This record gives sequence, C-alpha cells and structure tokens, in this order.
Amino acid sequence: MPPQRMNRGIVNSLFVPAKTWQAGFSVSYYEESEDAYDFLIIEDWKGQAYSFRVSPFFCWYFQDNLAVGGRFAYKNTRFDIKELSISIEDDMSFTLDNAAIKDEMYQCAAFIRNYVGLHPRIGVFNETHLTYGYGKGELSVGDSNHTAQTKHEIQLGIRPGICGFITNSVMLEFSFEVGGLRYRKISQITNNESKGSRTTGLANFRLNILSLNLGLAVCI
Repeated sequence: MPPQRMNRGIVNSLFVPAKTWQAGFSVSYYEESEDAYDFLIIEDWKGQAYSFRVSPFFCWYFQDNLAVGGRFAYKNTRFDIKELSISIEDDMSFTLDNAAIKDEMYQCAAFIRNYVGLHPRIGVFNETHLTYGYGKGELSVGDSNHTAQTKHEIQLGIRPGICGFITNSVMLEFSFEVGGLRYRKISQITNNESKGSRTTGLANFRLNILSLNLGLAVCI
C-alpha cells in the first residue's frame, strides 16, 4: 500500500483577507530590583534594572493571511549597581560599587508575516524579519571611569505569536523573539582617551524573556 497522507484535522480559517492594511504598535517592559541578594558566586548584590521598548509597525496583506510590512523600534535599558561582590575562591574575589550601564537602541525592520486562523477571531502567526539597529551606550564606574560606545547590528530573526480580534477591526497580539542570526560591531572610547572596537557574530534560537511584546493593531 502506498503511504497515505495523514489528516490531522487542522483547518486554516480566513483570518485577515487580502488587500487589508494594518497598523499598530507593541510595547514591552521589564524591571527588577535586588537588595543584598546572594546567588552562587554573587554576594550582597544591590541594584535596579529596567528595560522599555516601543515599536510601531504597519503591513499590507497581499494575499489571505499573508502580509509584508515595516517596523520601527526604540529600546531603552538601564542597569544600576549600588554594590556587588563576586567570590570565586577565598583568594579570588572582587567588588563593584556605584556602577551604571545605559543603553539606547533604534531599529528599523522589514518583515513578512504568515497567519494561521484557528477561529475567525483567533489566530497564530510567525514573523520573519530583517533588522538594522543603531545604538549608543555608557558604562560608568564611580567618578573616575567612563566608557561611551556606539554599535551597529544586522539581525535576521523570527517572532512567533498569538493574536485575536477584540472587535471587527481591532486586534490584540502577544509575541516574543526566539532568536536568529545577528552581526554586531561596537566601537568605544574610555575617558576620552583610549579607543577600542569589537565585532560579534551570533546564531541563537532560544526564547528571550526580555523580548515579550504586547501589541495592539487596527485593520482597515
């Protein structure tokens, strides 16, 4: 007997019809605080961290459930360390006091998004995007050590998610990054004197809990 194709009962319902425009935005926010926190080799960790990202986007459905579009994003990250001690062995330890890390990132991306309709109002999607980013950052330790840096990066990544229509034209979506391919170049200058640079290439396919996004969009 020739092999038979298995019917799993999955039906792709029409979720968004062709010739539809969609515009919206997504946001993500992360915050944490430590007070005398100990974990493995980390001792007496005191500090705060937060990350905020907002991203408007638009797309056009050139056929049913399939769209192309663009996205712009701004991300701001800050990490303040009031006190941190790391002890590897009795004779190998160091402390870090009054350190601050600031990072701003601007991104633009082109993407293609494919929807699978589970219900006329509920669907899942996968987005493949090509992104260029430019960022500026600062690292300061006390009052005597200050490092400024700029970075450029190119990323090819995927972003799956789930979405649903809360009205006939307003959609709520939840998505997250699962990695991809990334190339980054960083240039820095320390105390307005010494200069340095670093390049990295990365292939990473795993969930990043800092990239969870909640979005709202309108279809017309």
